Amino acid sequence: MHDAYPTNLFSRQQIAEITGLDDSTLNYWMREGVLRAAEGGTGRGSHRKFTYCEATLAGILNELHHFGIGVKAMAQLASRFHDAVDWMAERAIDIHNLGRIVEASQIRREIIEKGCSTVTYGRSEIIPEHANLLVHRDNYGAWVELDWDQAIAYQFRNRKKSQLSQKEKDLVFSWDSVEAIRKFNRHLDYFEAIAEIELRPPGYLDVQGSTLIGRNEDGEWEIFSREIGDATPISYIGIDIRTLTYRMWSPLLGSVVQ
Repeated sequence: MHDAYPTNLFSRQQIAEITGLDDSTLNYWMREGVLRAAEGGTGRGSHRKFTYCEATLAGILNELHHFGIGVKAMAQLASRFHDAVDWMAERAIDIHNLGRIVEASQIRREIIEKGCSTVTYGRSEIIPEHANLLVHRDNYGAWVELDWDQAIAYQFRNRKKSQLSQKEKDLVFSWDSVEAIRKFNRHLDYFEAIAEIELRPPGYLDVQGSTLIGRNEDGEWEIFSREIGDATPISYIGIDIRTLTYRMWSPLLGSVVQ
């Protein structure tokens, strides 16, 4: 992740320039509740301002607009993105600590499902980090079983700039069921799509990395979830959001050379 995320708000005119949307479409979408301003719009002369996440959402919706998806469906889909942004904000999760929260949630889920987190080693590998723990062995290798505190300490060892704070640790620990982790992951699908900005030039078309948007059993549009076991749409639209955000934001923020 880079550090070039915008902290300022953007005007309607700037959104039009960044996304390529015309002014009349933006006005229509705002009237229909598709886009949500961060401030303004309360009276005459009160100009609406938007976050960079909302600008990215406008770019995603513009892609769907090209496929003929109507404004009612887009408003319903946009509400899922807004719910995710609000859910994350209420828990002080943003783009800067998102990666740490995801890592910790994966450990939390493993402990909920298995009763411990495991670290595996090769058969002949020395295990200095866990010399004080019981080491399990079989014909294939060795492993140690860690509790929550041990697993977090091991995962974030030697991290200088990306340590998990106690508040973040307590938050993830409070998710005490698989369904709680699944709820986070569902919001993550939407939040990550509009919160992350790709500034590295795309090298190739990555279909597997596309965000898939399809209709659920109720006929509503939603992101195809990363959760195994969730309903799979028969047909869907794939959007390469990394390429989209690169094209939207690199002229303003600059490219990152790998």
